[in-house]
Amino acid sequence: MMVSSEQIAKVILIQRTTLMNKIKETEEGKALAQSENDLLGLVKQTAENGSVEDIIKLEKAILEHVFDEHVNSKAMERSFATAILELGIIEEHLTKVDNYDKYREIDDAFQNPKNRQKGLPIDEARQAFKGHIARLTNQDKSDLGDNEKKLINARRHAFTTAHRRYQNRQAKTLNIKL
Repeated sequence: MMVSSEQIAKVILIQRTTLMNKIKETEEGKALAQSENDLLGLVKQTAENGSVEDIIKLEKAILEHVFDEHVNSKAMERSFATAILELGIIEEHLTKVDNYDKYREIDDAFQNPKNRQKGLPIDEARQAFKGHIARLTNQDKSDLGDNEKKLINARRHAFTTAHRRYQNRQAKTLNIKL
């Protein structure tokens, strides 16, 4: 009798789940879970009480750590390098968005109605916010543990909060009612 690939896969996956559960019960597994919970708490606290700049700096620190420690393919390297570059674009726009004279050039470059939403320019920063939120949404669909999914969800919430706050700053600078 021939054993199918499906049957072998089921056995391997059961073994994997059993091993992961055993690892969680070790001191190292418990320490890892505590570390993940600490980071989760920091992300939630920063989203609630931090500025847009604080949220961006925290997300950038997380991405740089992942890039330095966990990137294991060219595709992953390109994706994280792009994400880090986009956060730099947001940081650059944050230095201008509160000053009309500095932000005016950006506003003028996005006059096409297709490049505006509720009267606000969909500038490079807003495009980067949307792209990163999509990236986090896609990560949440991958095969992650419960703590990792909670962290991804918290990061997405923090980034969505930062995006909304950025839009509010745009509106204030451009004197547009939302």
